[in-house]
Amino acid sequence: MNENISLLHNSSIDYKRWDSTVMKAVNSRVYALSWFLDIVAPDWQGIVVGNYEYVMPLAIASKWGITYAYQPVFAQQHGIFPPAPSELSFAMLELVRKKFRLVDISLNSFNLNHNEFFEVEERKNYLLNLNKHYTDLAENYSNGGKNNLKKAIKLNTVLNTISVADFLKITAETKGYHKKHPSLRLLKQLTSVSLSQGFGSIYGAYSANNQLTGAAFFIKCGNRYIYLSSCSTEEGKKNNSMFSIIDTFIANHANEPAILDFEGSNIPGIAYFFGCFGAKPETYLHLKSNRLPWFVKLFKR
Repeated sequence: MNENISLLHNSSIDYKRWDSTVMKAVNSRVYALSWFLDIVAPDWQGIVVGNYEYVMPLAIASKWGITYAYQPVFAQQHGIFPPAPSELSFAMLELVRKKFRLVDISLNSFNLNHNEFFEVEERKNYLLNLNKHYTDLAENYSNGGKNNLKKAIKLNTVLNTISVADFLKITAETKGYHKKHPSLRLLKQLTSVSLSQGFGSIYGAYSANNQLTGAAFFIKCGNRYIYLSSCSTEEGKKNNSMFSIIDTFIANHANEPAILDFEGSNIPGIAYFFGCFGAKPETYLHLKSNRLPWFVKLFKR
């Protein structure tokens, strides 16, 4: 293998080869595909090793004249695809550290940190294997999850035909987004593209008076469904609308050789919600490096 390592702007990257490497990787993630990167980080760059044997996406931005690498919204994990040997991993991460004075990025759960010059934070993600019959999956819900679901089933009707417009409307209302909010713009692009291409779906929960009280957007890549974005109204929270949405999604995809990726959280309340469905935690690493001049660090505070 040619271990020539290059850092390229996306305009110089062969998208077909890049996406082929990501899709074939054991740690494939939708966040690292070119179309997804073009939406969430239009000026993205990528490390390419040899003839695209290994790749690593980087979201890049500039502020106060400083160019830095960051983890974009809606992209939980990036890192190296496929997982690289330790020496190569060190070299790729060192290229990032030396190129950018400020680095604030996440690897994926298959990547270890082979570069001791980074500050490392362990973060939790939650996964549910769907390759069982629904009754077996539901039996593995926690007692609290089962009780919440009983209430949710009585108060909600769930459909998976929610339009992008309705999803964006309830998201904006519940999260307080104005019409031109950056996250709303990104969601519109992500949902529109994924639904039009057949690898996205939006589930919604309706109350007894036919009001949309909760919604969730799922996106599929390979054998992984990602619970990418969700929201609930105050009535939806009281009615446990999200319990009914997740349960319906699990029922619809039970017995598939696939994983439901909840995009877990270190926040106890959110982690508890994911655990209610029998999801198990995994660890991925978040890396930081700050080599900014002291006066810039002081100003950032």
